[in-house]
Amino acid sequence: MLTLSPISKAIATTLLFSNYALAEQAASEIPHNNTQPIEVIDVVGSYTTKSMDYSTGLDLSIRETPQSISVITRQQIDDKGITEIAQALRHTAGITMNQAETDRVFPSARGFAIDNIQFDGSPIRGANGGVEADFLADMAVYERVEIIRGSAGLLMGAGNPSAAINLIRKKPLTEQAATVNLKVGNWGLSRAELDASSSLGFDDKLSGRVVAAYQDSESYLNSIDRNKTVLYANIQADFTAYTKLNVGVDYQKHHVRGVSFGEPVPMYYTDGTRTDLPRSSNTGTDWSYRDRDRIITFASLTHQFANSWTLTAYGSHMDGHYDDNRAYVNGYLDPQTRTGLSARPSATEGDWTQNTFDIRISGPFELFGRDHQMVVGYNTSLEKNTRNMKPALSGLPDWSFDDWSNIPNPGFSSTPLYVWGWEKPKVVPM
Repeated sequence: MLTLSPISKAIATTLLFSNYALAEQAASEIPHNNTQPIEVIDVVGSYTTKSMDYSTGLDLSIRETPQSISVITRQQIDDKGITEIAQALRHTAGITMNQAETDRVFPSARGFAIDNIQFDGSPIRGANGGVEADFLADMAVYERVEIIRGSAGLLMGAGNPSAAINLIRKKPLTEQAATVNLKVGNWGLSRAELDASSSLGFDDKLSGRVVAAYQDSESYLNSIDRNKTVLYANIQADFTAYTKLNVGVDYQKHHVRGVSFGEPVPMYYTDGTRTDLPRSSNTGTDWSYRDRDRIITFASLTHQFANSWTLTAYGSHMDGHYDDNRAYVNGYLDPQTRTGLSARPSATEGDWTQNTFDIRISGPFELFGRDHQMVVGYNTSLEKNTRNMKPALSGLPDWSFDDWSNIPNPGFSSTPLYVWGWEKPKVVPM
């Protein structure tokens, strides 16, 4: 403990009163009729968000939310040039991105796969079903990404205690605004993106926003060629100052040529030694590809009551399709002949639909002399997923690994070898 002598106390007291007197004198000298305008500082862009109401259902700041939170805001997305969700997750603490082959990613957190996904705070069935491609979805239509690590059972229901990913879509603006972004990069990357928003009349009570993007690129891997198309439209109607209706459509299509399946590259030679192959090595062929497209139509209604309680209802319909031609590759490579790998070609096709409905009411209340918040709601979804696999018409011959991309196309049967699928309902009371 620091102890001051009587002399030190007197000096400190004198300095304190002197500073107070000088401040009072300076204040009295300021003209009372000073009409100079106060400078206003506008903060444009942020690396954080005010509240996490979408993810938790409660108007809580990041500090007030009792879980580990990360937010990838639009400012971060633009500054870092993030164009897909997988890239955003790679910039998130505590998230591990597991790359499978050339175009599949499986994020995990705390030792578990992430299978909880939300759109604008409304849960969908999960990432391992029909929306598995949304980890590679384009970021052009999203305002930010919220990640809650750990169990998110309050709003998500059953699932892995890994993390929940909430994708917040862009909303219409009443003022006119438009941006065009062009991007070029290594390996033939070219990208164009348009984002426009405006009032549509009725005293600014009707507004709309459209987003379009197209990207084409190759890769450091041999034979890879990617392109994707994004179209997004959103209309908001303000019936009153407290009631808003939002209707939109989100369409994305992805095409990847030269995809690999199984082992992208052999790890060992036939003599047991490790391979030392070029970084560009790939067991994808010129005829292998993976196509995915999905369209989501959605609508949400929000009403704010006079007591600061808010009612929100959300519904969406997702319709998706994918198909691919590929060859499952495994085996060991002969260091002399450069052969030895085996490949099982197949063609896969699938369709999925998902209907989601979410309704909740939340707001503050006082109890026992303290302020509280509460959310009560109901969420239900139904997913239907059907898939089929068509066998190849012929086998693949032994082929040199150095010319693997040019392996002949075996052709595929028009009759599926087998069909499988599922229908899964999910209900989450809150």
